[in-house]
Amino acid sequence: MGVAAASGRFVAFLDDDDWWEATKIEKQIASMTRQSTEFSYTATYFHSGNTVRTLPITRYGAGSSMGDYLVLRPGLRHGHGYVQSSSIMLTRRLAQHVAWDESLSKHQDWDLVVRLEEEVGEKVSYVDEPLVHVQQASKSSISTVRNWRRSVPFYDKHASSLGKTARGDFIATQILRSALAAGDGQGIVYAASGLSKARVHPAALIVSLYGAVEFGKRLRQRVAS
Repeated sequence: MGVAAASGRFVAFLDDDDWWEATKIEKQIASMTRQSTEFSYTATYFHSGNTVRTLPITRYGAGSSMGDYLVLRPGLRHGHGYVQSSSIMLTRRLAQHVAWDESLSKHQDWDLVVRLEEEVGEKVSYVDEPLVHVQQASKSSISTVRNWRRSVPFYDKHASSLGKTARGDFIATQILRSALAAGDGQGIVYAASGLSKARVHPAALIVSLYGAVEFGKRLRQRVAS
């Protein structure tokens, strides 16, 4: 609705709990104008409790796919590759041409960024300065609800364009972790089948096992109550 109603040259997104630095718009427009690009994003301040980290850990580089950049998990901490929707600015033309996929119940932001890169190629403007503040998702948000089936549509849509390790890391951190957290045997079997055809970083496997920890914690809470 917002993009369709836009009348200016540029469009930027802002999630409910996030906020921008005062110079964000100015610096992104300057960067996009200087580089003649239609897609820009910035570094991000990521707030988790009393801790603030600057993301991404590694900036996106030419020669790699945006899908791989976003889903690869070479380390235990998230944010190796990171493009947050509140950091994105697009030309109105591009924003209207590459719309959000509302059929996806999860990973809509990743899907949008992957399709934006497919549209513009390597002509992406990155402002290497944290100009947006992002709050860690609340316990009730879609990104933290452990339902492995919500991740499958994104995987089905983009698996063919992901590298073998990226496919494995996504299955481990998104599907297997959620299945373990829910104690869902069908999801565990689905993930195991996918992992048998992929490669995976050891860190991604360790992250997936956090799901079992979450399941055990919830089980103990039920017993205690």
